[in-house]
Amino acid sequence: MNYQILKRKSFWLTGCIFLITAAAYAPLDADNGNQTMTVGTFQIDSVAAVGEVVEIPDAQAVIEYDSAVGQYGFHLFAEAQAAWNEITVSDPEGNTIFEGKSSGLLAVTGLMNILIETVEPPIDEQSREEFLARYVAGEYSVRGTTVDGEPAEGTITFTHNIPEPPQIISPAEGAVISRDEVIIAWEPAASTDVEIYALNIFPAPPPEGQEPPALNIDYTVEFPAFITEMRIPAELLAPGIEYQIELTAIEEGGNQTVSIGYFFTVDP
Repeated sequence: MNYQILKRKSFWLTGCIFLITAAAYAPLDADNGNQTMTVGTFQIDSVAAVGEVVEIPDAQAVIEYDSAVGQYGFHLFAEAQAAWNEITVSDPEGNTIFEGKSSGLLAVTGLMNILIETVEPPIDEQSREEFLARYVAGEYSVRGTTVDGEPAEGTITFTHNIPEPPQIISPAEGAVISRDEVIIAWEPAASTDVEIYALNIFPAPPPEGQEPPALNIDYTVEFPAFITEMRIPAELLAPGIEYQIELTAIEEGGNQTVSIGYFFTVDP
């Protein structure tokens, strides 16, 4: 007799003990027609369904490419529909790339999401080819356990479709501009599947040993792909400050390429 373990993706089995009685019948005795029955009992652990799988519908893995220095980073985000305290992320080849478990008070309350950003090594320590070989394209698996002991799972489609960098054409690198005349303009990325541009402007990091300016300005805005310039409101900029521009091209799968520029402001 063949025994088959029944698996249902929508349930995890754990906890209870069942006693199962099996009966086996020998062939009929040719002389008297009698048949012998043997009865045995065996124990199976972990077969009680504890609940349906909690979906992780909001999950994404993307590449961030800093075109100014040639660095690549892997970013991953996942959010479940219930609080969890264990999470494992595996790549298409079955390798675990992240595993986490909450403890202390967080083990009681649980977590709703995770955000992972890898270190971005210099180009001489990690080439494009090495990065892509480490984070293979395909379906990534996200599995976890909620604080109530229910399983949570989801999948992520990760691609190697990295946009070409957009070209900042105004202001020119290091230009000195009146703060009421700052217009950021760019040539679109050569990639045809770019959906969004994100523009971020903030005070540039000061030279080593100098204090940063006492400003709390971090201007970020997103545009559809057909927009190619943006005037920055003068009231958001202070005179005598060097600002850094980060212009990011984001393709339909979320992969993004960053271009960087700088300008210096003065009063009108």
